[in-house]
Amino acid sequence: MLYSLTYMVGAIIGLMIAFVVVGIPTGIVLRRLGYSEWWALVLFIPGGALIGLWVLAFANWPGPDARAPK
Repeated sequence: MLYSLTYMVGAIIGLMIAFVVVGIPTGIVLRRLGYSEWWALVLFIPGGALIGLWVLAFANWPGPDARAPK
């Protein structure tokens, strides 16, 4: 019983550290791109980061388009 509680507390602390290290910077980048920073929570869903990268790759980005003719 004590070991399972210790592992659960360790897992919760690990998730909090992961959120601070990965989630907050991702939220800042998403806000600068014009999206809600809450979309950073998708990173913690298995496969969500890969889907999120594909969505951002084909999204309309703010600013001038480098591929547009001048």
